[in-house]
Amino acid sequence: MENKITKSNNINFILIFLILGIIFIISGICLCLFSSNEDKKISKKEILEINYEKENIINLSNVKKGIIYSNKIKVINNTNKDLSYSVSFLNVSNTFNEQNKLLYVLDTHDSGALFVAKSQLPVVAFDLSNDVKIKSKTTHSYIFTVYFEGDVNKEKNSSFVGKIIFKRKEDK
Repeated sequence: MENKITKSNNINFILIFLILGIIFIISGICLCLFSSNEDKKISKKEILEINYEKENIINLSNVKKGIIYSNKIKVINNTNKDLSYSVSFLNVSNTFNEQNKLLYVLDTHDSGALFVAKSQLPVVAFDLSNDVKIKSKTTHSYIFTVYFEGDVNKEKNSSFVGKIIFKRKEDK
């Protein structure tokens, strides 16, 4: 008799754990299906797309006069809201003797985009702009060009290394 009660208690114990397990699984499924947290829902459509035609690392040495580097860059806002982005030079090392003759242009014809006329390449990391606005469903197209207008003979062992970075400014 005592053996039958022990088996019955074991079966009841197992059934209770099975029922609790099923309730736990159903609760988890309901929570996943019916909870909505907008902060965690990021689709590909909400990303500011930044495309570089070439690698965004600028590595210059043994330069010639004229255009020595060029890169096409596109910033695409496919979202339904206006966004901002920054443009910076990072990891800069400039050993040119005639640094004022190493110039760049950030050219664009797009409304609201950042335009930089011929300017000297930086000698240290530098923020071109911290807040370029881009409207919803808009593309900013750039041509980044580097020129050397100095004496090539003075720059035989000179180099410039750095990155130009376009980066989405995080929403507040």
